[in-house]
Amino acid sequence: MSSCHLRFGRHFATKDLNKNKELLSTMAFRREVSPLDKMILKFISKAPRQVDIIVNEKTLERAHRIGKPSKSRTHKAKQEVIRALLRGGRLGDDTLPQSFFHSSMTRVEIIGAKISTVFVEMLSKTCPKLHSVNFSGCFRLTDDAIELLLKNCPEIKELNIENCRKLTDLSLDHLRKLAPKLQSIDVGGNFNMTISGITKLIEKHPNHSKFTKVHISGHAATDQTIKTIMAKCRKLHSLSVGYCAITDEALIALLKKRESVSRLCLHWNVAITRLLPRSTRKWAFETSC
Repeated sequence: MSSCHLRFGRHFATKDLNKNKELLSTMAFRREVSPLDKMILKFISKAPRQVDIIVNEKTLERAHRIGKPSKSRTHKAKQEVIRALLRGGRLGDDTLPQSFFHSSMTRVEIIGAKISTVFVEMLSKTCPKLHSVNFSGCFRLTDDAIELLLKNCPEIKELNIENCRKLTDLSLDHLRKLAPKLQSIDVGGNFNMTISGITKLIEKHPNHSKFTKVHISGHAATDQTIKTIMAKCRKLHSLSVGYCAITDEALIALLKKRESVSRLCLHWNVAITRLLPRSTRKWAFETSC
């Protein structure tokens, strides 16, 4: 009996040992590995000397052929490569191959990149069908760049130029005159713009009744600004007025008048009291205070 028990004991011990080996082997290969695209982008940004081999006219032509240039996924991948290239410093925005862009592109998102008028001119001339542009944090952009963009891309409906701090009220005038289909605007943090210029854009823009998103955080918005938005933006969905001094009464009046509002950002608004949260319980929307 003892030998029988001994054999079974050895069998189970061997079986447990094999299980432990398998477990350890599995654990060894369960390390977190970055997706291939992120690894490539990191390599491009860290090894600029190799960029000419990785990114050139031939490889871009092949990428267009494989990725189908009309697909938004292809455009997104190229935009990530652009950011990595500019971060690496090997290529400037004036030396990027025009092959990066395609006439079918309708959306572009280049955030926090060192782009200037040269880049915007090449982009807008190659992609005249753009309707959604996000250049937030691109601090080198000037009013001339915005004018070029709007002249070459008259279909623009959404424009995010948050924290593009060289921009002035002149860019707001360009928006009023050159972007007839505008519906969404973010100019938060642009301290060289004035609240009077922003108010004028909202009052005088030919498409103000269809504005769905107005983000003006960091500007000296007042109750009068809210009244203007309430009167002019009939289809408003998203409003951001952080770092302001707007009263509860003005905001409650806005919410009563414009029931379409589903997102309200009021961060660091010093004039808000407990009255607003109590008064807005009956509305179902996202609030950020």
